[in-house]
Amino acid sequence: MLSANSIQTTRTPSSILGVDPRDNQESHFYLYGMGWILNDCDGKMVYSHGGAVDGFLSQVLFVPEEKLGIVVLTNTDKNNFYDDLTYEIRDAFLSLKYKNYSDASFQDFKAETLAKTHTIDSLKQIITLNKKPSLPISTYTVTYQNEVYGNITIDNKANTLKIHFSNHPDLIGKLEHIQNDNYLCTYSLPTMGIVEIPFTIENNKVTGLTLSVDPFIEFTTYQFKKIK
Repeated sequence: MLSANSIQTTRTPSSILGVDPRDNQESHFYLYGMGWILNDCDGKMVYSHGGAVDGFLSQVLFVPEEKLGIVVLTNTDKNNFYDDLTYEIRDAFLSLKYKNYSDASFQDFKAETLAKTHTIDSLKQIITLNKKPSLPISTYTVTYQNEVYGNITIDNKANTLKIHFSNHPDLIGKLEHIQNDNYLCTYSLPTMGIVEIPFTIENNKVTGLTLSVDPFIEFTTYQFKKIK
């Protein structure tokens, strides 16, 4: 059981997220507490946070002043239905004007998918030119470390580079050279996406790489440094 003070501590802002343009800036602020996103809606404090794992998306939202709590659990992936349904229930309870959140999300999804497909197709066209990396392929096949994640290892089998993840043994990233020291990474788990990964070269030596996945999964990048 958590004390009232402990619960209040989780609702205390610790960082500023800014203003979310998705609702036409009708929320004046978005803050982050200990696991909760804090914002205002119709003059009331709202606390929420979503979660996801392969094949499942969820959202929790509550408005203490209205004694309102909403939990949405879905067995879907890579869409905003779990958010949109939560907001529509919230708005209906607060007697706010109806907004078609789902349609707005769908339009954003189509535009994002089109742009992403165009980018990947363009990169694959460059790959067909068979440009050479600045260093021999063997120089990339080492172990890299990130202080938060741990280690990843790149090996070369049949002249194909692949990333192996110490904390996700079933996940593999297949690397295809684009140009210079950039590679296109196709993850074995489709939801992780297809992304461009640049290697860092200093004094003609590989010193690290910048790892990313589909922004829907994680929008930040991770810096890995060569350790051996």
